[in-house]
Amino acid sequence: MSDIEKMSKADDGSANYAEVPVVNASGHKDQLARQYSMLDICCTAISIDSAWYGLGGSVVISMYNGGGPGVLYELLVACLWYCFISACLAEFSSSIPSSAGVYHWATACGGKNWGPVLGYYTGALSWAAWLFGSASLFFIPVNCFVQIYQIHYPDYVVQPWNVFVTFLIVLWTSVAFIVFCNHLLPYMQRFLLFFLTSTFVITIVMLAVMPKQHASHAFVWTDFQNLEGWSSNGLVFLAGVLNGAYTIGTPEAVTHLAEELPNPRVDLPKAIAAQMTFGTVTAFCYGVVLMYSISDFSAILDSTAHFPLAAIYQQATNNNTAATTALLVMMAIDMWLASIGALVTCGRCWWALSRDGATPLPKFFARVSEKLSCPVEASVFVSVLATALGAIQLGSSTAFNDLAGSFAVFSTLAYAIPTTAHVLTGRKSIPIGPFWMGRWGYFVNITSVLLTVMFVILFCFPYSVPIETATMNYTSVILAGYTVLVAVWWIVIRRSYVGPHIAHINPQALLKTNHQSMSGTCIVTRRESLRWPPAAAYNDTDVLVLTIGKYYLDLRVFTEGPRSGQIDWSMAGVCLPLPGGTSERAPTRFLNIIDQRALSSTTHPILPSSLINPEEATQDLATPTPDDVEFTPLPDTATQSGRTLERGRMPNPGSEDPGKYVPFEEVWQELDVPDGAPAVILESVGGDGHGKAYFGWIGAWRMGLMDDGKALVPAATDNARR
Repeated sequence: MSDIEKMSKADDGSANYAEVPVVNASGHKDQLARQYSMLDICCTAISIDSAWYGLGGSVVISMYNGGGPGVLYELLVACLWYCFISACLAEFSSSIPSSAGVYHWATACGGKNWGPVLGYYTGALSWAAWLFGSASLFFIPVNCFVQIYQIHYPDYVVQPWNVFVTFLIVLWTSVAFIVFCNHLLPYMQRFLLFFLTSTFVITIVMLAVMPKQHASHAFVWTDFQNLEGWSSNGLVFLAGVLNGAYTIGTPEAVTHLAEELPNPRVDLPKAIAAQMTFGTVTAFCYGVVLMYSISDFSAILDSTAHFPLAAIYQQATNNNTAATTALLVMMAIDMWLASIGALVTCGRCWWALSRDGATPLPKFFARVSEKLSCPVEASVFVSVLATALGAIQLGSSTAFNDLAGSFAVFSTLAYAIPTTAHVLTGRKSIPIGPFWMGRWGYFVNITSVLLTVMFVILFCFPYSVPIETATMNYTSVILAGYTVLVAVWWIVIRRSYVGPHIAHINPQALLKTNHQSMSGTCIVTRRESLRWPPAAAYNDTDVLVLTIGKYYLDLRVFTEGPRSGQIDWSMAGVCLPLPGGTSERAPTRFLNIIDQRALSSTTHPILPSSLINPEEATQDLATPTPDDVEFTPLPDTATQSGRTLERGRMPNPGSEDPGKYVPFEEVWQELDVPDGAPAVILESVGGDGHGKAYFGWIGAWRMGLMDDGKALVPAATDNARR
């Protein structure tokens, strides 16, 4: 991400630019190193999910909701549901890449009145979900280690305190790595993706080849076994989707690393897509092979093994101790490293909430060690809470399992709140990012919310009947209690609550009578170079373009030669997309309302008033100098991102025939606009209907252009100011 440049005045009155600290999409100064490449963030997304191992960790519970078919089909339903959720999250992250994630998006979509409270509650839900999820994830490698010991010492009786001590060792070793080795996290995620893929292949081969007897096709695909006691198989099936949700349900994880990416608007949607694709395929394949490796289903259900998956592995390997140990060791290593990623996400959530004043001791927890590139206080605090949650197992495994199970309920509710607000505000509350669903947005958003409401209700049903205290589902009680706790804290902080920085239009920009203000997506770009092929590229002018929505102001000032400091070209108008655009190619038409370099000396036409709403503008409007160009994004480098190549045809004023249209190429660099910065373009029309003036203001940049409507402004006249 390039530094934000701020205009100031030098002693001689000329314009110059001074560097100021980089401000990210959250409106805060960058404090964390942007150390994750696109490959790193995709690796992180896939490894935190570790879907197929997640399925294995809860597979025996899944079997009570339908046996083999329940495990597989419930997983597919969960993946379909989360595809809708992931598309919504990808759109949000592409628009506003913030470490606050859903908390920031809910605030933006909720508007001035409802945004703060919606954002606060969404952030509280999201953080709690990651706290519960992180604690439960750490118990998977812990249970693997304990089970390995039990396999080698069959007379050993597992005690709860044995498990808890192992949990403490695994958890706090991870905390030390997060705090002191934060710079190694991207490399760890790359290794983990390689390890995850390798162990997936090894596990699949072992489970497919080693069993002497495989399960029948009917057991895997058609024999639905309702072991929960409910009379309705449909209810049992839908309630069992919870296990699939636990398997695949981490699409938001990498969004909390947005401020550690050079190009988050593009890379985060790709990482979310990578996680969903890889997780769905590997989890389903693993589930199929695992079901076929079972030779005695009753023995699995009646097993006294501390970690039930071990019973399946023992059947699959014909009680081969070495093979079973190898399978569990691979799972333990992978899930340990995946748990580290989940704990990082949880810490980043608490840190993002703290810096906006949503937590107790916000200044303390908002600290960042820039030397370690880690919010140390926040990371340690969430680890202390995870330790407390782990201690619950010493008294009641049912209570801890309900807390772990509430992860899916809390997280999906946190996803649904900003999505609902987004729909209710007409999908106009956030800027359009590189990934935008367009006309499909309403369908995807609404489907995501409706499915979430249905499944959250079902996930609060008792697990089985008859209902007993020991097997009761306390998720609804946990949700209600937490809601009350969060509401009480809101009453305490609501007057001092800051919330995330949200881009807005400065209310002082509202004008009267014949003035109108137009707002939309804010972009500031500076030209790096100009080329008239086949000549070499050069840049003898300082070019700055302000764009809000479809309106733009473009000012070009000579920086070299005898005309240094004079205006080369100034223009203002509307840019409209042309058909045939893709993510790699964006044909665009510029309609210049003001054009200082227009070839005609006649009076400029005043474009129809319909142009005040760019959505109503047509692409065949008459204009003196229509400019059709094509934009292509350039690959990011280690030091540069957000660069675009523009190709088109226009007159070359320095050529022998200055009126002839010839090919040109320009390279543009997008500058960062902080959220919360003022952004407005004002238009003023002359009282007789002739002449127009435009004033643009985006953050630190201001520009004014005027056409008096009587004659074209000569290039040498300084009639444009910035």
